[in-house]
Amino acid sequence: MRGLFKTVSCLALAMLAGCSEDNGWHSPDVDPAGSRIPHEMIVLGKKLDDPYSVKNVTKALESLYPTKADRVDVTPTDVYVRFLPKTEAEYQKLVDAGYDLMDHPLDYQILQDGDYYHDPALDE
Repeated sequence: MRGLFKTVSCLALAMLAGCSEDNGWHSPDVDPAGSRIPHEMIVLGKKLDDPYSVKNVTKALESLYPTKADRVDVTPTDVYVRFLPKTEAEYQKLVDAGYDLMDHPLDYQILQDGDYYHDPALDE
């Protein structure tokens, strides 16, 4: 009987220790790291060099394996494309097609994070 009590007590303590205030739901205003995302426009900085370009991957391969680099053919696997859907229906077609979509360019430094981006070259 005493062994059963110890087992039940240990299980109860384990269940209580596993409980927390965080129920898995996060506010959309908070990123996974816990910092607040400002309701402001994303501000971009300078254009970055693409570390995944064939040229840069080949250069990295040559620096790591100078004797084997000439035997490896580096070819691109993905394409970075800009879409400009004009309607919600056009946007939904892209989502339904399974594309990974971002609302800001990925090849620029982000100076200020925010929750939206507007390309200054486009009209409102």
